[in-house]
Amino acid sequence: MPEDVEFQTKPQLASEMVKQAKRDGLDFGWVTADAVYGGNFEFRQTLIDESIQFVMAIKCNTVVYKERPVTLVSSPARGSGRRRRRRIKGEKLRVDELAKEFSESQYKRLAVGDGSKGPRSYDWAARRITVSPCGKGSQDLWLLVRRSISDPTKKAYYLAYAPATISIAILAGIASGRWHIEECFREAKGEVGLDDYQVRKWRSWHRHMQLAMLGHLFLTELRRDNSEEDILGPLSAAEARRLLQIVMPPPPPEPRFLFRWSIWRRRHNQKARESHYRRRFAPLPTAK
Repeated sequence: MPEDVEFQTKPQLASEMVKQAKRDGLDFGWVTADAVYGGNFEFRQTLIDESIQFVMAIKCNTVVYKERPVTLVSSPARGSGRRRRRRIKGEKLRVDELAKEFSESQYKRLAVGDGSKGPRSYDWAARRITVSPCGKGSQDLWLLVRRSISDPTKKAYYLAYAPATISIAILAGIASGRWHIEECFREAKGEVGLDDYQVRKWRSWHRHMQLAMLGHLFLTELRRDNSEEDILGPLSAAEARRLLQIVMPPPPPEPRFLFRWSIWRRRHNQKARESHYRRRFAPLPTAK
């Protein structure tokens, strides 16, 4: 790794990516993410500072305020040498406890996409809340709750930065848009080998990732240009790859390449065997 690269958490990396994208002139519609990012106050604040709307998942134990809290400041007596004391006054609850206060009339049943077994429908409810960690600025957001139709006890929770007049259907649609991201990763891993690498160097890893993403983009464009609504149904990434293998079969490898590959495997196995033997028969440390 380059010496100037330092460790960063996932939310920190995401913040840097957002800022870089804004500097490059990319227009953001919405940002959606899982609870690793949605539960991070600093990442949410980065999006708010950049005026980027978001709907991100959070954990059920996330604490929020039902109303905007009031900050009370008490001044010490003169000459006491004490500092001013700040106290935040307001009712705060876990989001799963707050969701229990939602009435049945607040839930709306919405279909948020087409799944492999039919429309993906859930019950949705939302209300305005405030997130205000100790010592940090407040965030006036939406709390969005998704409830399973078959099992009402199963719920998912989201925080959303959006206008107070926005409809719950839009928030639900953005929250469910993360399904496409998960599908994208699943396809890239299964069809173009996004996670099939054995490299340990910085540059090699980036080359593999770029090549895999380019291959996935090619399959996606191929699907879009050749999918028609007929009795066959839409073209999948797996089927597009199979069709490419028929019309563009890979050339047979040269014998010298196969011999080199065999030599490399044998040399690699021998080094591993010698390493195992050295470790297994190494002298045991003597007790002092």
